[in-house]
Amino acid sequence: FSESPWGERLCAVCADFIEWTCDQTQQFDLIISNPPFFANGALAPIEERRIARHEGTLCVDSIIASAEVLLKPHGRLALILPAEQKQRIEFQTSLHAMQLNKSCLVRTVERKAPRRILFEISAGCDNPVHTKEMLTIQNSDGNPSDYYRQLVEPFYIHI
Repeated sequence: FSESPWGERLCAVCADFIEWTCDQTQQFDLIISNPPFFANGALAPIEERRIARHEGTLCVDSIIASAEVLLKPHGRLALILPAEQKQRIEFQTSLHAMQLNKSCLVRTVERKAPRRILFEISAGCDNPVHTKEMLTIQNSDGNPSDYYRQLVEPFYIHI
């Protein structure tokens, strides 16, 4: 963080998210989370990988509930999840009086179903617009799609 142009505004905390949330009085403009991905399925054999990938000690429902408290009015929560969790997120968002602003289904190639979904959720429900997008990572020839290239090019040397 010290090398970042925003170093004075950034802080890293190593803590259990739910416990940390309970102690917070500060509110945030943006929370970005790549939460434990899988609610079901075979568990990873290595504990660290299992904790990172599978719901257990932390689930997306808890993240959304915590974001309701942690976000400033009109603050935003950004998540990436498996596409099959779309209805769950829509339900949890409405349950916590939050608004789905954007969703982007992500598929590797056009012929395949989306595997991931990106969400932007806001703390206020005053904007009924929900922008929906589809991102295809590769063209049929295996090269990055123009849209994907445009999104990630600033972050990669070769793409």
